[in-house]
Amino acid sequence: MLRRNLMRALFLVLVLSGLAGVIITAAQSAVAVTLREIDLSAYPQLSLPVSVVSSSGVPVMGLTTSSFEVLEDGKPLHLDNASPQVNADTTLAVALVLDLSNSAQLDAVKAATHLFLDVLGPNVRIAVIGFNEPLNFTEMNPVKEIGFTSDLDTVRAVVDTLPKGGASAVYEAIYKGVLLTADEIADYRAVIVLTDGYDTASRPEIAQADTPTRAAKERRIPIFTIGVYEPGMGSNPNYLNVLARETGGRYQEISDLEHLDDLFTEVVVQLQTEYLLSLRTMLSPDGKGHVLTVRVATPEGVGEGVRTFTYPPAPPIPQILKLQRVVNEQLEDLQAGASLKGKVLLVPQITAQNPLSRVEYYVDGVIAYTAFLQQSTDQKSYAPWEWRWDTTRLDAGPHRLEILAYDEMGNTSERLVINLQTEGGSSMNPWLIIAVVAALILLIVVLFFILRRPKSQMIATTVEHDTLAGWPTTPTAPQAPTAAAPELTALQQPEPVSYAPRYEDLSVKPGRPTEPTINVRRTPEAMAWLICEKGVAPGREFRLHEVTSIGRLGSNDIVLDDPSVSRNHAKVRLEGQTFTITDLGAANPTLVNGQEIARYELQDGDRVQIGSNILVFKQIRPQ
Repeated sequence: MLRRNLMRALFLVLVLSGLAGVIITAAQSAVAVTLREIDLSAYPQLSLPVSVVSSSGVPVMGLTTSSFEVLEDGKPLHLDNASPQVNADTTLAVALVLDLSNSAQLDAVKAATHLFLDVLGPNVRIAVIGFNEPLNFTEMNPVKEIGFTSDLDTVRAVVDTLPKGGASAVYEAIYKGVLLTADEIADYRAVIVLTDGYDTASRPEIAQADTPTRAAKERRIPIFTIGVYEPGMGSNPNYLNVLARETGGRYQEISDLEHLDDLFTEVVVQLQTEYLLSLRTMLSPDGKGHVLTVRVATPEGVGEGVRTFTYPPAPPIPQILKLQRVVNEQLEDLQAGASLKGKVLLVPQITAQNPLSRVEYYVDGVIAYTAFLQQSTDQKSYAPWEWRWDTTRLDAGPHRLEILAYDEMGNTSERLVINLQTEGGSSMNPWLIIAVVAALILLIVVLFFILRRPKSQMIATTVEHDTLAGWPTTPTAPQAPTAAAPELTALQQPEPVSYAPRYEDLSVKPGRPTEPTINVRRTPEAMAWLICEKGVAPGREFRLHEVTSIGRLGSNDIVLDDPSVSRNHAKVRLEGQTFTITDLGAANPTLVNGQEIARYELQDGDRVQIGSNILVFKQIRPQ
């Protein structure tokens, strides 16, 4: 029993050890993502340099915009572009390990090294190890080696005196290059090896074939190998290829050394490559810290970098950052020259230190709408300063839209000006046009026959109208002619009959008023007015009746000829001694004292906003 438990315990330890190894391997293979210093000079446009480094300590190449995902305070942020760029400020430590045996044209190697040194910046430190025979690991050979330095002239002097010939201790030379590079402090470190890959002199107790690989992987130093050889001589590409791949470097083979300096330069360019992300924040400048998270998907795995940046403070005066419109319940930027049709919901993005008081919209230099702060609970409300613009009221063609923002301290923003195209009102249905024309023709025919109708029919029509007005419903029949009326019995031929006497007789019937009674509006028990303080009729007073309609149409009791006013906008009704105002579903909701209302009992002094008009309610109650 004890033996069985020991076996189970041993098995569990082995399993856990294996899982730990997997976890450690996964952690080592993670991609490192570092966010550099952000550029806020073109706010709200942001420029963010990001370095993406593999587990081998080499920047990852070949990434595109789709490889990146950006979050701002945990919310996805649209990424305009991600492009690779060389950061010359990146510090590098690069060791050149050069084979001095007969495998390469030494003069060509020296010339290529000089060209390579000519393009290096001040942030690159170089070391050189020329090798053939076994190396000394305790000190540098001044004839063939030089430690890391930024004095490139000294490096050139050593390269010029490199001797050729002898054996080829490839394993020892690469191993010494890795150990030398590991002691350097830089953003990136690398070893570049120039050899045919054949080892003839390394001491097994010092370095074997896999010694450089293990040392480089432990210290995260990539090895870039370049296979070179004299014409007619071979190379060992398998060893050099595996060495580069397992350490995160790259293998290239070359027989023409004319472009060898290009291969050296490519390594430095890769080590200094990062990605510049261009994105646009949706937040207004507020002087606060915001967290940017960048996730990157690479062939080696997924990495994530996080950093907090402080955005600029809000400007002292209001600033209109941009204008957007709602398309399919999504906000999109409104660009100059855009074509608009029908009703368009405009949403400005505004920032200010002080609370805003209003936003004005001008079309072709004339104010079209003033937006005040709305306390709306509508979930589809995008901003408190939006405007639902009905472009069908404009002629088709170009128009100039201007926006101004005001804060409560009296500061005014600069005008945001956008030139746009509108398609004008929609064309009328042809069947509707035909129906309207037919109705007009029918009306003309009816009027023609009414005007041609005999006067007797006019009397009948008059009597019927009087009946509707509340007069006696039974007209008195005309008297039959008698013998006592010789002027009637003497008539032998039909003659035109004059209906005037009968009309006069009907008009004096008992109980019938001598003048038609006109049904006029009853004077309300309470008297009230709406006085225009601002808008299309400043100073004008509108007397309120039992029911008073307000709108843009001429059929309303109070007509406000203003594009921001709906055709039938609101209605005021007297209920007892109180006047109640009701919004009729207007495009620009009715506001009372700055608050959106559906139905509201007016009090003396209340300020009613109808579109861009402000009306003050005044009431005199009976004593």
